[in-house]
Amino acid sequence: MNIAKIAGVALFSLTFAGQVHAQEVTVQATSSMPARVEVRKEIQNDFRDAVKEKRESIKTEIETRKENLKAKASERLSKAASRATEHLLAAIDRLSQIRTKIESRIAKIDAGGGSTIEAQAKVAEADTLLTAAKANVDAISTITISDSTARASLDALKTATKKAELSVKEARDAFLKVVPALRVQATATTSASVNNQ
Repeated sequence: MNIAKIAGVALFSLTFAGQVHAQEVTVQATSSMPARVEVRKEIQNDFRDAVKEKRESIKTEIETRKENLKAKASERLSKAASRATEHLLAAIDRLSQIRTKIESRIAKIDAGGGSTIEAQAKVAEADTLLTAAKANVDAISTITISDSTARASLDALKTATKKAELSVKEARDAFLKVVPALRVQATATTSASVNNQ
């Protein structure tokens, strides 16, 4: 009978222990399920936060690059404007030197008794065009170049530069028209002085 009691107690304890163990496993499983979900949610939140931080840093970097590019663009536009102004002012200076030479030639022809009325009229016309060219070149330097309006500044700079270039070319062409008039009058003066002798 002892064996039967021991077997019964053992069977009872195994059955009872199995139920208790099963309850513990169930309790652990139910208690670990929310823990897993919480851990998963925490990991997801950390990942989302990391992604948000990365996006913000990328946005900041992009904005910085844009600002740098705008600053470089406005710097390039300023340099282009100054180069164009210098180039056109040099051309105007050369035209002024040509005008001085033409004036001395007109004075020489006048001193020789020649008629310089046509040449003087053409010089006056060329002077008007030269003054307009100077004003158009000065207009280039008045263009405001800013980072925020780089595109509009570029368009205004192109327009002003083309206008100034055209006016300088017109002035140059006007001075070129003076030279043949001087040649005709110089030739007439020379032939008249040869005939008088």
